[in-house]
Parts: sequence; structure tokens; C-alpha cells
Amino acid sequence: MPTLGYQLTSLQGKALFYTGDTSPGISACWEYISPQLLITEVAGPNKFEDWLNHVGHRSVNLLKKELAQVKKLKRDIHPA
Repeated sequence: MPTLGYQLTSLQGKALFYTGDTSPGISACWEYISPQLLITEVAGPNKFEDWLNHVGHRSVNLLKKELAQVKKLKRDIHPA
């Protein structure tokens, strides 16, 4: 099932991006957004990573891998 994400930007140019649990591949959207804060979720623990990946959801490790791809695209990303 597709998911939605929202980028909210203040008049001062600060932005946050919110998305629910998304399947791997969110890095493709980083061409269009530039938030200072990312709020997202994961669907389960790392011990279920293979199954979560199979059904199109994320574990913490899968999110970490995805953010590493984002960092390659946007060098100014600094995970907290």
C-alpha cells in the first residue's frame, strides 16, 4: 500500500518531513525534499528484518541503511 509523507516548511526556511513506515526506497524522494528534521517510524525489531523487508516494511537496521543512501545524495545530512 502506498504511503504519504509531508514536508512542512516555516517562513524562515526550516523544514520537517514526516512519513509513516515506508518500504525501502524512500531515498528516491530526497531529490524533492530537504528537511532539517525527519520523523518516521519502523514496523518492527531487527530480529524480523528479513520478513519486514519481504513485506515492504522497515526495521531499525533497514532504516539505517536507507539513511546511508540518503547521506550519499545529500552530504549535509547529520543523523542525531
